[in-house]
Amino acid sequence: MQKLIKRTAEAQRAAARRAKKKSLTEYLSNKHRRIREQARSVSEIAADLRAARLNRRQNWELGPLAPRLDLDGKATHAAQEAPRTAMQTLMKPWEIQLRCAWAGTPELLNLVVGDRVVVMEGPEKGKIDRVASIDMRHGTINLENIGKYLSKIPDEYRSVDPEKNSTRLASVSLPISAVRLVHPITDPKTGITRDVIVRSLTAGPVKWHRHTGWRAWTRYITGLNVAIPWPERKPEPREDYASDTKRADVEEPTFVPSLLRCPLPDGLIDQLRNRYSRFRTRHEEAYIQSKEAEEAEKLARHREAQTMLTPLQEFNRLQRALRRERGQPTLSEEMLVKIGEVIARNKAAALGAAGMSEVKKDGAASGDVPTHLLHGGKDAPSPTPSQQPV
Repeated sequence: MQKLIKRTAEAQRAAARRAKKKSLTEYLSNKHRRIREQARSVSEIAADLRAARLNRRQNWELGPLAPRLDLDGKATHAAQEAPRTAMQTLMKPWEIQLRCAWAGTPELLNLVVGDRVVVMEGPEKGKIDRVASIDMRHGTINLENIGKYLSKIPDEYRSVDPEKNSTRLASVSLPISAVRLVHPITDPKTGITRDVIVRSLTAGPVKWHRHTGWRAWTRYITGLNVAIPWPERKPEPREDYASDTKRADVEEPTFVPSLLRCPLPDGLIDQLRNRYSRFRTRHEEAYIQSKEAEEAEKLARHREAQTMLTPLQEFNRLQRALRRERGQPTLSEEMLVKIGEVIARNKAAALGAAGMSEVKKDGAASGDVPTHLLHGGKDAPSPTPSQQPV
């Protein structure tokens, strides 16, 4: 079982390394794609500005003789490319968080389809319209009536019907931070009801259903105990078909499990997950017992192999046993005296080789040589080459 646990841990670590490398690759690719997209948009805008300046100059200089650009063969004058107005790369989570800051969080956004909002930025500033759609991948919304532009239809989409118009009206994707909610509120002092721009919204307690994932909450104006009701939702028309299953058939219990049988058929779990996966951590009892039996058999074979020794291994084992029986060696008094004598003799030989002799405690030299000669006085004879100090 230890080998299985080790194999599973190694597989998990390898999978984590692969996932980390893949996430880094995706991050770098998204970053480079975003840089290229921004550079392409900037270059297209610069080209349009140059063309607009050229057209304005021609119209000023030529007057009635200026060419009619709106009567060309494709009739795409003043039309824009669709990718320029809608980002293709996803935005970062913190960027979406900043765009949704006034309306809550991306998870609990207090803005839905059908709300009346006012545009706070751009050429449509001050206009009120209803939200048509919300794109949380980029933190943008589309309005129903305002924010339209003339978009070019690519030629590959017009290949089926060449007579179809080459342009169409499309909605501009506005960031959520560029709009604010508009709601009628009655003034408690004057009793007059008028539209008010709500600049900040806060979500109340969230009600959540465990099984269906249904969530609901009430939105309030930040700092005030004023609840903003949600817009009414139009009922979706439903049409029954012959292949649809009736509600009564869905709710009819067709299987009632008992305590005498397993609620799931045998082998169903093997269809839901790989039976031989390297990441499997839970195993059947019979499989665990078989693996433990294999390990016990392997250990027994190893122990049996250790009992079969060569003559040299037997001799070494006997010597080790004898050394363990003797224990640690002890020094007797005679051994200590002999060790002291050897140390003193070696010390005296070393001092003699250096041209020195041991000095007694009273200051007199142990030999017949005077003390001032031992320390290299001016009357001391020059040492022989063998007595030179090292």
